[in-house]
Amino acid sequence: MYCIVILYCWVLPGRYTSLISAVICSALVLIAIMIQDDIEISQQVIGLNAVVSVVALWVTASLVIIAQRSLGELEIHQADLENQVDNRTADLQKSESRLRHMISDVEGYAILMMDCDGHFENWNKGFKDMTGYGSEEIIGKGPRILCTQKDQENYVFEKLLERATNNGRASYDGLLVRKNGSLFWAKVTLTAIFDQEKILNGFSIVIHDLTEKREAEELDNKYSEQLEVKNKELEQFAYIVSHDLQEPLRTISGFTNLLAKKYESVFDEHARTSMSFVTDATKRMSALITGVLSFSRLGKSDEKVKINTRQLIDNIIADIGARIDEKKALIEIGDLPVIYGFETQLRLLFQNLMSNGLKFQNEGETPHIKIQANESSTHWIFQVSDNGIGIKATDLTKIFEIFRRLHSREIYDGTGIGLAHCKKIVTSHDGKIWVESEINQGSTFHFSISKNLKLG
Repeated sequence: MYCIVILYCWVLPGRYTSLISAVICSALVLIAIMIQDDIEISQQVIGLNAVVSVVALWVTASLVIIAQRSLGELEIHQADLENQVDNRTADLQKSESRLRHMISDVEGYAILMMDCDGHFENWNKGFKDMTGYGSEEIIGKGPRILCTQKDQENYVFEKLLERATNNGRASYDGLLVRKNGSLFWAKVTLTAIFDQEKILNGFSIVIHDLTEKREAEELDNKYSEQLEVKNKELEQFAYIVSHDLQEPLRTISGFTNLLAKKYESVFDEHARTSMSFVTDATKRMSALITGVLSFSRLGKSDEKVKINTRQLIDNIIADIGARIDEKKALIEIGDLPVIYGFETQLRLLFQNLMSNGLKFQNEGETPHIKIQANESSTHWIFQVSDNGIGIKATDLTKIFEIFRRLHSREIYDGTGIGLAHCKKIVTSHDGKIWVESEINQGSTFHFSISKNLKLG
């Protein structure tokens, strides 16, 4: 009975409750043995043992009830845990199935899973399409089968696995080998997979075929090199032609002036007019040749520098001050930024637009030119506005073509190259130029200058 009492003590608080109960019960037994000859005391101990025995009976009954209740709760809890495990297992299986299908359907990428030693465990269809290897051919294999001989000798993938283990991820761009021995450019990304205890469980590897991209880049580079050669040839041709054409023009101009001076007294009005046409035509031809040469060489020798555009405009105003005063023009300048670009080109750009605002005016009008700028995330957007004669809607894009003139020389002089210069200058600054205009209401030229131009 005492054993039952001791057993029941496990439900009581305290670490040594059962031990204390065992000591008390042992003491009662020893006392009973020691005083068994003393009938009076022995009867008292026997009575005490009887009481303890009754208590032990009820303790045993209570213990059974508690045990049954605990066992029932344990069974319910176990069933609930089993249900949760089953649900979680089903969810994981569904997630794994969805992930497997998703990975399998990815096109253009090879996706593989490897164990901790770098051996393939799972792979998608993209791997077979990319490399030609079937599943039976790569079981237990590793990424070395994709390496060139040089990369195998340099242990490229072994080093990638080590870096991924230490850093979590590693990548490699280079040549890989297909099953048939052909090479292809690829980007390989290795990711180490750790559990919650930071223990390595394996690796994922993603391979992206870059062959088409690299071929396109090489083709672009080839075309760029060819274009650069052609541009140099064109520049040389333009220089030679301009130089060779200027010589006969100077000869014509010289002899025309000589004839005009020597025979002016004997020329009639018709002859003097003809000589004047020849002289003017020679000057225009010389200006056109010079303009073509300048257009072809634009941006060849400049270096990008930091430019205060307000100071640049002030310098231009000082240079063309005589024309501004002659026209009594009003020049209005807003807040202008400091930018980076080709100073000589930008000076020519602003000067051309301002000169056009002074030139293309109706008779008796006072020119009003307004210059301002706005900022976008990537560019500075400038506006040069005037109150001139305006441009027809059908001509808004034509005006940026070289030699495109909208008016006769008798009304407005010029070579038709100025706005073509402007477009080329803006393009060299990674920008665009366009115009908004209404007849007799003026024009606003917008152009953008990139904020990301590097110096030099």
